[in-house]
Amino acid sequence: MRIEHKLLTVLSRQDVDRLLDSTGDLKYKAMLATMYSSVLRVSKVIHLHYEDISQTNEQIHVRESKSRMDRYTILSRRNLDLLTEYWFQGGRPQDILFPNKFTGGYLTVSTLEQVMRRSVRDVELPAGATPHSLRHSFATHPMEVASPLPSRLQCGVHGHLYAVCHSRTPQTQICCVSLLIYSEAIFRASPGRIGSGSRASPSS
Repeated sequence: MRIEHKLLTVLSRQDVDRLLDSTGDLKYKAMLATMYSSVLRVSKVIHLHYEDISQTNEQIHVRESKSRMDRYTILSRRNLDLLTEYWFQGGRPQDILFPNKFTGGYLTVSTLEQVMRRSVRDVELPAGATPHSLRHSFATHPMEVASPLPSRLQCGVHGHLYAVCHSRTPQTQICCVSLLIYSEAIFRASPGRIGSGSRASPSS
């Protein structure tokens, strides 16, 4: 029996801007932005801890991936600024980065899915857009930007940047830096910079 595979809905960069702008709660806006610009699944974002965010290295520590290994992924400056603003306004959480405000524990996947559905509906984006669409959208957006290095495109598709950023070879490090540049270029959560460089953001 043939199994039907449906294509995921991919959002444009302008759609991502509108989605984030329509998400009024700063916590959920930061979570959606992190899913997009760091190419993370919902389950990984809700399980992030304060110590996983490195300002100095501009990266996020991802615990126990599908291969049961820890890894690192990119963290754009704009997303770091957004996370910093959330961290200060959200009571400076020292353990779980995005805690449930009632229990203090982890949020559920369905909670973030509901938030995204509401934002998608508010700005009339395609109904099939889900949190998973964000990471796939990011993977396609570098292809819309001119690149002098073909390897940049090869490294950005469907989460391959995880292996790239974990590697220590010069070639893959160049690729990881290239993806970080792309992240800075295509992620526009809001006009201008958010936060202040004088404030200590989530881990340094």
